[in-house]
Amino acid sequence: MSPTAQEVLVLARPESTAEPIRDYVPDGLVRRSEWVILGFLVYAVVLGALLPVAPSVRSLVTLLNFTILAAYSVLIVFDRSKPAAAFSVARDLVSLALIVLAYREMGWFARPHLDHNLEASWVEWDRLVLRGGARAVIESLGPVIPSILEISYALVYALAPFAIAML
Repeated sequence: MSPTAQEVLVLARPESTAEPIRDYVPDGLVRRSEWVILGFLVYAVVLGALLPVAPSVRSLVTLLNFTILAAYSVLIVFDRSKPAAAFSVARDLVSLALIVLAYREMGWFARPHLDHNLEASWVEWDRLVLRGGARAVIESLGPVIPSILEISYALVYALAPFAIAML
């Protein structure tokens, strides 16, 4: 019985892995978090090509993301070839800025809608939960729980810059 073509390839390259892209990138060159960012940039370009969006949005996302991919790659290589705190901090700050860009790009893909069914359903759920006893539980300890919730909501916006500052 002769082996199939796939079996021959497996026998010929027993050291092959399931991660072909990472085989070409030296270990430690790209951080795991940066793989997510780089993957998102490519994903957004593909999404722009597949979704029915305006050609101007498609062009903007493609040009912007490929430019960022190129610049980010140069920054990674500089950080690797000339280790300096400035390059490492720049990589951290660029990552933070790209999170904001990711939110913005997803907004560009959102199609306008005239009905407000989704928002109305959220209002209904809020009324159901809060009138169903959650409001009494939240306010049972006086201002403690509402204050914690308000502070937590306010800190969401300061968390990323604070984390970068701590690094």
